[in-house]
Amino acid sequence: MKKHAMLMISIFALMCMSHALQADIELGNESGVVLLDGILNLNSAQLTGGLIKKTGGTLSGTPVCSETRIVVDTADEQESMVVTGSVTIGSSITLGDDQMMELSGLPVAEQIIVNGTLDHPSVLQGLGSTFNNSIQIGNDKAVLVNISGDLAASIALASGDGYAAKLVLGADLHLAPEYFVTSHGNGGADIVDFAGYSLYIGGNQWNNVYFDNNLIWYEPNLFLTGPVTLSSDACITFGDDGYVNGNGNQFTFGGGSSIDGGECTVTFINCVLTNISSGTFVGQGMWRFVNCYLVSEDGYNSIFINGSMTAREDSGYVIDVFGGNAIFSNTTIELKNNLTIAGTWTFNGDSIVNGNGYRLNLSTGVFDIATGVLALSNLFLTSLSADMFDFSGGSMTWSNMNVTLSETVDWSVAGGGINVTGPLTVITGSHHLIMKSSSIISSAATVWYDTLGSSDDTNITGFDLAHSDGRVAQLTSGAQLAVMQGAINAMDSDITTIFNDIDTLSDDIDALKYVSDYTYLEGAGLSKNIYLYPEVPEVTNGSRITFGGAAAYTLDGCGRSIIFGDRGYSLFGDPLLYVYDATQVTLKNIILDGLLDPWWGFEGGEDWLHFGDNTTVVLRKNWTDEVSQKLGKEMTFGSGASNERMYINLQGHDIDFSHVNAAIVLDSGSGSELHISDGRLLNLSGSKLSASTGNVLVLHNVELVLSNDFNWASGQLRFEGNCIISGVADAVFNNTSVEGLSIMGLSSLQLRDGIIYDHNHAGTSDFILNDATAILELIGAVFRRSDREDDPLLLSTGILRIDHRSFIRPGSAGICFNNTPDSSGMLTIVLRPSAQLVIDTDDAAGPGSLAYIALG
Repeated sequence: MKKHAMLMISIFALMCMSHALQADIELGNESGVVLLDGILNLNSAQLTGGLIKKTGGTLSGTPVCSETRIVVDTADEQESMVVTGSVTIGSSITLGDDQMMELSGLPVAEQIIVNGTLDHPSVLQGLGSTFNNSIQIGNDKAVLVNISGDLAASIALASGDGYAAKLVLGADLHLAPEYFVTSHGNGGADIVDFAGYSLYIGGNQWNNVYFDNNLIWYEPNLFLTGPVTLSSDACITFGDDGYVNGNGNQFTFGGGSSIDGGECTVTFINCVLTNISSGTFVGQGMWRFVNCYLVSEDGYNSIFINGSMTAREDSGYVIDVFGGNAIFSNTTIELKNNLTIAGTWTFNGDSIVNGNGYRLNLSTGVFDIATGVLALSNLFLTSLSADMFDFSGGSMTWSNMNVTLSETVDWSVAGGGINVTGPLTVITGSHHLIMKSSSIISSAATVWYDTLGSSDDTNITGFDLAHSDGRVAQLTSGAQLAVMQGAINAMDSDITTIFNDIDTLSDDIDALKYVSDYTYLEGAGLSKNIYLYPEVPEVTNGSRITFGGAAAYTLDGCGRSIIFGDRGYSLFGDPLLYVYDATQVTLKNIILDGLLDPWWGFEGGEDWLHFGDNTTVVLRKNWTDEVSQKLGKEMTFGSGASNERMYINLQGHDIDFSHVNAAIVLDSGSGSELHISDGRLLNLSGSKLSASTGNVLVLHNVELVLSNDFNWASGQLRFEGNCIISGVADAVFNNTSVEGLSIMGLSSLQLRDGIIYDHNHAGTSDFILNDATAILELIGAVFRRSDREDDPLLLSTGILRIDHRSFIRPGSAGICFNNTPDSSGMLTIVLRPSAQLVIDTDDAAGPGSLAYIALG
């Protein structure tokens, strides 16, 4: 390596270390102390960076570390950690404000004591399997946890005296089975701040896992990996909307325990919630249940619920589901055994109660249909009385399907009407049921009533039979079966009609598939999608479109498609789009679906067919399989107008540019764009992919594979999604355009496998990582700025990621990272494990500087 390059690396290292703590023992990058034998007592030395490695002897002391790596690798011990904090070797690690511990390798034995304050939490990161002791969070202290893999240790929140201990997630946290997040309480309410991440927790068949004492959850996203119990008299308070995803596991409420939702929305998904009592759910917010089972504290009552629930104000915002004090909105409830309701279930919106054949006793309970439709099905309602239903919504309806009612007194229905949509049986005995006049029986249904031997006294009256297609009838032996059989027989003719319609539709589809040839002249447009196919030996009547008869004109597709079929593909078949008679044709507003290179051709020059505004080319197969299927001519996109948009959707396929005449050219007015997406462009070299000045080539999830040096001379390049430049080693992607290259947000550009990207022009701010989420990644590649007498190239935001052995060659003009006056721009540099970043020169990039300016 050249001396100037070595000097720049030294300056770079000093700049990065300039903010470090003053150290008693300063260990530079890749340097360290190795203990082979004897005793090394570090006492209370301050260590900055570097490596302390023990392979024999005795290591002791309580050093204060700043990003120091400590490795023990002996016959009976193995551990590896990076620590910013105080280490009592072999016993404990104490972390203060913003101090960090990172673990990797095999487990460490030290207990971790967190003393970071709430505003400046301590930080834990690394592999969860390497934490082999408990993590203690002190009173009024906080920790940020960024741990990958299963954490095989419990986290103890130890608040007291009215203060809180706080756990903040910096990534999804997975606790191994049997491990807890415990709260000592001691007068305080401990905090778990999910911060947009998820906590995975659960026991196994041998051990349950508990949440004990009081906890406050912010942005909660809890996933159960096994059974979990909320300890008796403990309360979890939701500080934000959040959810508990049970994954089919059981969440048990201990006696007197509760969840206080406050004014938040609390969502349970795929949970089995057991030991539900009055006061289990508290608060003025909303409770959402998605595929959940609720089981009462005595275990005798259980329901399946899918929908929303809120508390009743008159119950003090305490919900007693099985007692009956709850409000349901657009909710489905299924009974899993017989149930008695003592309070009031209020229904808003359209809700369903499916009894699954069980009995629902409302002798002391009420269904309040406030709004919407309450649909009852597969249900046996007993102890029917006048106070059983409250139609407080006035005009609301109640649908019945396969429901049996058992009257105990005469009942005159007031309020909303009842719409009977399926079998309804009323066991009236000698009692009468008088419906509201707006009640109807629909869908040829029958309301049956059984007098239980009493004389028939028209026991059910009030249905509006004049506007119904159903009936009311006394239940007699065989009558119901006869009605059903008659309905089945009546359907025979309808079924025959449907089959005749299907046969007719099949004939129409066949007629649409094959069409004759088309000749289009000036002013023509597509009135329907067109299906074209070649002439082959076994099928002599192929179909194609020909253009001719004018000097120049436009075919407007009107948003429709030309669909190309291969019919086995004829190597010598005529083009399916053919331009003749010195005509120039521009396509617009059209989709060319399944186009292949042989499918369009010219009598004369290649400039006779242009792919104009709003033209989309859709590939259905690779343009690589045979010589004639490669791109063998120039595709010209654009008509010359401004602000045109054209598209090539590769759909995961490849275009091979190895043919000498192959090229894709964007040649249109200022502001026009060609979007190429989702595939590979192979064997690029020279200028086979190009754009005229003022135009933009947008690549989305595209790999450019170079077979030789490639030059981008004009137009703007924009990379979206995950894009790659690869190819033969030392092939140069030479960017001489002054119009800029942009990597958009949430997107990446990889330079791979020996490719050289050469930013070879005078601009200083025209290689743009659009925001903090844009990534430039070198994977065994070269980023080069050729020698120039210009200002440095500036890179001021996003992520530069290095993998394998990669090179940056700044050239005489240089490259500067983070050259901004404040922290509004910040380039993050990430070196992958075992990666090397080499700063050097070559024939095109001589001596120069790579500068990194640390902001803040």
